[in-house]
Amino acid sequence: MLSSLISLLACAGFAGDDAAGPGGPTGPRAAPAAGFHQIAFVTDTLSHGQLGDGYLSLNEAIQLHNGTLLVSQLSTAEQQQVTALPGSLTSDITWIDIDSEAVPTITVQQDLDTIVNTPYGLFLRGEGGRVTLDLTAPGLTRGLHSTSSSLSLQGLRFLGGVSGLDVVQADATGQPGCVVIDCVFENLATFGVRVAGTQPGGVGRLILEDCRFVNVQDACSFDDTPADRNTIFEARDVTVAGAADGFDFDVGVGGTARFTLDRCSVTCTGVGVDLTAAATNGRPMLVEGTHLRVRAPFAARIDGATDAVTWMQCSMWHLLAPAGGTALALGALGDQVYGDLRELRCTGDVTIAAGGAPLPLRVRNARCRDGAVTLSTGASQALEVTESRFSNCTTESAGGGQVLFDGCSFEAGTVGLASPSGSMQATNCFVPGSGAGMTATGSLPQAQLGSMEVFPDDAQLGGTISFQMDLPAGLVGVFALGTVPLSVPTLPAPYYIYADPASLVFLPGFYSGQQSTSWQVPPLIAFFGAQLIVQSAVLPVAAPAPFLQLPPGWLFEVR
Repeated sequence: MLSSLISLLACAGFAGDDAAGPGGPTGPRAAPAAGFHQIAFVTDTLSHGQLGDGYLSLNEAIQLHNGTLLVSQLSTAEQQQVTALPGSLTSDITWIDIDSEAVPTITVQQDLDTIVNTPYGLFLRGEGGRVTLDLTAPGLTRGLHSTSSSLSLQGLRFLGGVSGLDVVQADATGQPGCVVIDCVFENLATFGVRVAGTQPGGVGRLILEDCRFVNVQDACSFDDTPADRNTIFEARDVTVAGAADGFDFDVGVGGTARFTLDRCSVTCTGVGVDLTAAATNGRPMLVEGTHLRVRAPFAARIDGATDAVTWMQCSMWHLLAPAGGTALALGALGDQVYGDLRELRCTGDVTIAAGGAPLPLRVRNARCRDGAVTLSTGASQALEVTESRFSNCTTESAGGGQVLFDGCSFEAGTVGLASPSGSMQATNCFVPGSGAGMTATGSLPQAQLGSMEVFPDDAQLGGTISFQMDLPAGLVGVFALGTVPLSVPTLPAPYYIYADPASLVFLPGFYSGQQSTSWQVPPLIAFFGAQLIVQSAVLPVAAPAPFLQLPPGWLFEVR
């Protein structure tokens, strides 16, 4: 909603000197003319139609925005579809509206004109529901193409064809950049959304909200490699299903970068999240977000750098690879990677490496299973792992720095060193048969940490979803359901709760070992599209363990 409002205000010329869309202020914008502009209502079910036929087509509306077609050239009936917004003092088209009831589908006959960059940008909306852009006609080479630094799309469905939205973005300083809200990209041969930055020293901005990518080769690509650019990417409530690759990011040297992934789900056959950066790039990066779920052979790859910090602020990331796959590859030994990874859940191989940052890198309340886990740092940077469980993992360390484990549990796996220079210190941990390089103090006699699993990933309206405990002997747990709060977590460490406490409902019963229960989603329309959290609370009954622990929960959506 915020992005929608900002986009509309910017398109209407209301944005002030410091308005920069969802990414926040980035500098002054060009001084706008006073007043509003004009809106074009598309009434033609054909993308190009015929000039003068009485129906305003999408391509004619784009030409009006570009200035390559004048309102005076339209027929009288077509001119009635162009309306000056209240108080208008200018004649440019900044808003194209398509009524989904009157025009549910637009058949794209040939490549649409490029949406060019203008001082006030363009807002293109499907009103009342998504409007389908049918891109399956033979001969099409693309979907929407734009060179605008202020383009907002809402309520569109890109169906079939080569690609969805392709944006060449010079400089979005003081502009929304590319904002895509409530759009679906389906059955596209190459990509859903692609944004490429071009101007060194400019701002690159791509915002995705409430979007779905279904059976698309590459869901989202953001190439911001020109030097000294300030890169801003945000994705909220984005689902990728049936893709080859999910999010693909590339950054260059200098400038800054921020990547936000909130409540996103990716299922693909390649790489789920791929952030590529040069080993020496001088571009500090912030990678943040809560509730990211990826199922892919390579779930997440995030490069660091030796000469610029990579600040991680991530919670409830579930990176799930099949057998033999990689859950997470973060940084390389000597990189300036620091920050917090909380409630991290990984299936498959994990590599986390740092060593060059002045602040520690912390992994808290993680659950890793069925993979090779290599944690490495240098002598000048702490790598701290607390309250984390490693099941059937080969856990190793490399590098000259010490990896500190506190309150962790290592089960059905091995612990040792990947290189003679590494070292590990375990305090108050369960470490059976620790290998060379592991120094253990206050060791526990048995495993003390629990986990939980959810089947399937999401629930169907009126269907059931199962919750299963995974607890060592001597522990019991309960399940609670709740809604997703606006801000998380709601309580301080170590009791991070990702459900709204006011909405929590405990399911009946206590569960031990591998016991499970199920919940049937009420067949009520109010539940459709709801995002819920299942959280387990684990208590000791006959084991030396924390008096209360909250293993990573699970966000699921009712579909």
